[in-house]
Amino acid sequence: MLPLKTQELINEQIATLPEYMQEALKNVAWQSELQKIAAKYRLDLDMANRFIVETSLLLIGVGNAVQYGQNLITEMGLDETLVKKMAPEIEERVFAPLQKYVLDNNQAEIQMLQEQVEILQQLAESDVDIFNDEEDSAFVDTESTLGENTIGTISKIQSDPYHEPVDPNDLVM
Repeated sequence: MLPLKTQELINEQIATLPEYMQEALKNVAWQSELQKIAAKYRLDLDMANRFIVETSLLLIGVGNAVQYGQNLITEMGLDETLVKKMAPEIEERVFAPLQKYVLDNNQAEIQMLQEQVEILQQLAESDVDIFNDEEDSAFVDTESTLGENTIGTISKIQSDPYHEPVDPNDLVM
């Protein structure tokens, strides 16, 4: 178990995350799984706590996923062979369940975003100018074969204060 102050600091950072991630971190027993992994590999209490903190930093967006394994070696002094043994278990018991929780509990939002991306990709591939240079509002050619749903969706996206305006140059893949 982490020291109270450390746990409070982690909880404060979790509170700054998007709601879907807060829910995942609250509902998936990731810290207890990390404790079990630490016990399996016989990390002492201090090392187990550092392992949980290092993983927490990654989960709250402070740590770097690419450097996570290397950080366990350099920051904690763990043996590279041990980290390579631990890695699949960390993935299977912590990261995969969190990812599954997020995906399973946000299907409607994910579907909506996928549909918006598809519409924007169609617009990017067509000769439709979705931006009027004179204003920051969407302009869609009604003669377009994309249909009325596209027009409504683009207008909704442009007027939604929770979505950033789409820059057509960002749509090129």
